[in-house]
Amino acid sequence: MEMKKQKNNTSWNLSVLYKSALDPKIEQDIKRFEAHVTAFVKKYGSWKKEYANPKLLKRALMDSEKLSASPEAGRAGYYFGLRRELNAKDYEAEKKLNILSDTLTKIGNKLIFFDLALGKLPLQAQKKLLADKGLSKYRYSLKLL
Repeated sequence: MEMKKQKNNTSWNLSVLYKSALDPKIEQDIKRFEAHVTAFVKKYGSWKKEYANPKLLKRALMDSEKLSASPEAGRAGYYFGLRRELNAKDYEAEKKLNILSDTLTKIGNKLIFFDLALGKLPLQAQKKLLADKGLSKYRYSLKLL
């Protein structure tokens, strides 16, 4: 019995993400993500006592979850990371990845207030939130904070 060699596709079509490192969609994605972060900060940044309300906190946690899953947040990093994996000498991808990392870190730093605010809630409020059935999906994350 003769076995036929199966030809594997070993190339990736990265153009489904972006056409090139200069694709204007990269900058658009970053600006769109930054706008989502700014909207989140505007909506929840001035909250104080509201974090202790399970229903209000659930809404904020859901919005935070959507923000984390936003495709704009990772698409450019994914693109440049894959380019670098395809060619370790792709210095353009390496450079863009480093710039992108700095940019996303600065944007992400705007969100630190949220975790800090939850961590600073009084112990009694924390216990109440951890016991709330409506927040069971977030219990582990809340416990860590």
